[in-house]
Amino acid sequence: MEGVVEPGAILETGLNLLDCYDLRSPRSYSLRVLLVQDDTALQRGPLFFEIRRGRKEASESAIVPDGSPRRYSLYSLVRDGAEKLLLQVENPAAAVCLVTIDFGRVLRFYHPRLTVDDEGRGHVVYQSAETSPPVFVHAVVGSDGSILYRETAAQSFGGPAELVPDRTWGYRLKTGGE
Repeated sequence: MEGVVEPGAILETGLNLLDCYDLRSPRSYSLRVLLVQDDTALQRGPLFFEIRRGRKEASESAIVPDGSPRRYSLYSLVRDGAEKLLLQVENPAAAVCLVTIDFGRVLRFYHPRLTVDDEGRGHVVYQSAETSPPVFVHAVVGSDGSILYRETAAQSFGGPAELVPDRTWGYRLKTGGE
């Protein structure tokens, strides 16, 4: 990247590190930033980061109404000392990841669930650790990766949560208290 930065000005740019380095292997990395102008150099860093591989919880495939395939993959990983839940939505025919959704911190008393409906929408049910008291969350994810609908239900003591058929969203959340 080349450019002139006037005194007091800010230059912002994006850099895709995958264009320069193979970051597919889980491990610790460090990055140094070096800015050179004429005979002056400014160095920042190192910045440290870690690539971690998540645990695949579930994967489902679907054909969406326009005929293209979708793959929904649910992962959990430990980040910042808490277990988080991520959903990756892919178009495998184009070899493209459309989006990765971070559902936040989860509790492991209930195993997260993933299913797809007849319209090719993904349905994720998990127990959120973001609220007090914890609640079950049902998220409906469109084939483009957008969250179309989200519902929550209070947890009955020891009660399960399940998806039951629904005319509007394909499924709705039902807890042991219903």
